[in-house]
Amino acid sequence: MDTVNNIKIAFQVETKRIIEILSTEIYDSPLALLRENLQNAYDAVLMRNQDNTCDDFRPMIKLEIHDKIIQIIDNGIGMDLETLKNNFWKAGSSGKRDNEVAQRAGVIGTFGIGAMANFGVCESLEVITTSINGNFSYQSKAIRDNLKIGEDCIDTIESQFNNEIGTKIIATLDKSTNIDLQTCINYLKPYIEYLPIPVYINGIIYSQKLFAKQYEDNFKNAVSTFSKIDVSHGGFKYDFEGCVLANSFVYVKIDHLQFQNKTIEGNILLFQGATNVMCYRNYFGLSNISVSHGYNFGGYANLSFLTPAAGREALSRDSLSVLNSLFDSIEFQITYILSELEISNTNISFQKFIANKGLLDLGKHLTIRVNPENIEIALSTIPFHNPYKSKSFYVGNNPESIKIFASEKNDLYLPSPSNPRRQIQLHFLAKNKVRQQGDDIQINKIYNKNELTTAEGTILFKINNVITDDYLIKDVNVLYADISHGVTSKITKEGEILNILISKTSPSIIELIHFYDVDYSVLSGFVKDYVRRELYQKFSQYVPSATRGGADALYKILLRNRELFKIDVEEQGELDSLINDFLHNKTSLTEVTKKFSSVTSGHTQTFRANQVGTIEQAIPDLIHDEQTVEPKSLTNKDSIFEAMPPLLRIDQNTNNLKLLRTSSNVSQLNNFKLFISLSERLYSRDKDFFFEPHTTKIIWGNHKIIFIFGHISNKITLYYDIELKESINETPIGGSNFPTTTIITQDKIFIPIPEVLEEAFYLNKKSNSKEFYIRYDLITDID
Repeated sequence: MDTVNNIKIAFQVETKRIIEILSTEIYDSPLALLRENLQNAYDAVLMRNQDNTCDDFRPMIKLEIHDKIIQIIDNGIGMDLETLKNNFWKAGSSGKRDNEVAQRAGVIGTFGIGAMANFGVCESLEVITTSINGNFSYQSKAIRDNLKIGEDCIDTIESQFNNEIGTKIIATLDKSTNIDLQTCINYLKPYIEYLPIPVYINGIIYSQKLFAKQYEDNFKNAVSTFSKIDVSHGGFKYDFEGCVLANSFVYVKIDHLQFQNKTIEGNILLFQGATNVMCYRNYFGLSNISVSHGYNFGGYANLSFLTPAAGREALSRDSLSVLNSLFDSIEFQITYILSELEISNTNISFQKFIANKGLLDLGKHLTIRVNPENIEIALSTIPFHNPYKSKSFYVGNNPESIKIFASEKNDLYLPSPSNPRRQIQLHFLAKNKVRQQGDDIQINKIYNKNELTTAEGTILFKINNVITDDYLIKDVNVLYADISHGVTSKITKEGEILNILISKTSPSIIELIHFYDVDYSVLSGFVKDYVRRELYQKFSQYVPSATRGGADALYKILLRNRELFKIDVEEQGELDSLINDFLHNKTSLTEVTKKFSSVTSGHTQTFRANQVGTIEQAIPDLIHDEQTVEPKSLTNKDSIFEAMPPLLRIDQNTNNLKLLRTSSNVSQLNNFKLFISLSERLYSRDKDFFFEPHTTKIIWGNHKIIFIFGHISNKITLYYDIELKESINETPIGGSNFPTTTIITQDKIFIPIPEVLEEAFYLNKKSNSKEFYIRYDLITDID
């Protein structure tokens, strides 16, 4: 039988390598020794505060950084010999993990390897500590090169209780390590800035920052706020409040959390516009994490269940799992709240979330463009918007098709070209059974003249004349037709001939026939308005004034008019007086030149009470009961602000009237209720400008109101400057594009006054007249 020897081999550990692993490979930064020692100091303070019976306890932590020496000082609970020996110097052992006081205090560290972090950059580490429950103080020092596992190699001195309660750590850096003070401060601030106790770094406090200040500041500027109590979702329970800012970003605060019926201390602050969430436990920073959820929230999460991973600036897997579930719950709650707010229309994250989660019905406050009104309406209102009209939607981008399909008989919905808005809009259109519109318009019949009634023929003749006379299109062929898809008119160009096909059954034609039958005197005005409102945008590109040649022709007319009116009789009198003063040495040539410039570039305008009239009386065919509508928003920036021709009433004399009012909301007048006449001098010199299609922009502030009219060619601009004697009361500086609503009568040009400026033109009880200063000029881009 063979002999068997039982041999035992000792388990050995290379001390230097183990220390290297614990100190440099677990901790990802040489600055980790600062964080770990500050964390231990904060835990000691928390435990003393939890176990403290003394009312005068004033917790604090001090960090001193000088050359190669770093000191961390706290007045926490301190360590007795057993704690020093078995927890601080023994890697892997923590006296806080099972300590009831420590757990109640909400300590941060429980791994027990914090002391080893120092030896990655330190050649020695000294600890001076006095326990709140002991009778001795201890001074203990370890030198890295002398450390041997299993051997008594750390010198410790026990002395009578002669130090203040707490702990001082003195770390001496090795020769290869240099730590810059500002680098240390920048590294530590995210971890300590919200600690409720003072933390000094070289004598300056870097803690005690208010945790919720940014949230509270933004809450004051919110455009909308919301809150929910006792939310239950996904195993969580919490109180929920938040706000939405003007840029549609959401801010949320979560309090009184429970998870699986266990209370979670702390709260969460989340907001859009940031990139990461900084996580804390008891206000001590743990880790900056990226939240890859629908809203891309950033912010702060200070929660008692969050625990750090060993050494690294990261969270444990269990912490991350629970936190991600909580964020999911919060985002669902935010989504349902935003779905009730109009601002969800501009929050892209909300739209992405409901599209990704299949919650498209929550997009009810998103808007969609509707033509021909050219307005945005909420998706939830599609069934109720113009219920008497047919509805279709068009996903193409052909502007001519849009002009054709959108009519007085058919609302054309125009979905967004990009997702997720487009996806949500198409869902609501399908839900409301709105049919999709193709580009396949059919002309089913063109009517011969012998098939028309006298009224129909007369209206056709008048439409033809308006297009020929007012818009200077010579070769035009206007006919009635039956057109598919509810299209009310279709315009094509064949050679030099402009073909205009009009649906004989369109509501506007039926209305014109009504006026032919009951009040022929107003028919011509309404035909002009029909062409302007229903047809002009479809043939505007063929109007001669839209071309460079048209702009040149207009400019020559305006120049000729200005030559004829360089100095009128009023101005001549003022100039004679100025020259006479100069000849008698009463004024200088400089003053004469200055005043001469003023006289020739501006003048005053006055209107009196007897020059204020109503549109209903002065131009009655502009007002009609069937045209009155509810006020609509004029804030969209699309075709409603394109160049438009004036409302022509050159067969009507407005006599001496200079201000026209109406109390009605009239779509024809774009809901403007006040119109002021331009000066007679401008009417004489530059009225031809206003006969052409033009845009309107108005800006104001203090005493000034400036109208900027742009010619359709974009080559001529007319500025009309009104300077009031009084400031525009309580009206802030502002300005915007407005829909062109110029009215031209036989002797006047009237321009609209926005509602915000109406008060500036009211006559007060003390005076029955209003006087203001006028300047105007033409700016051209004509070579």
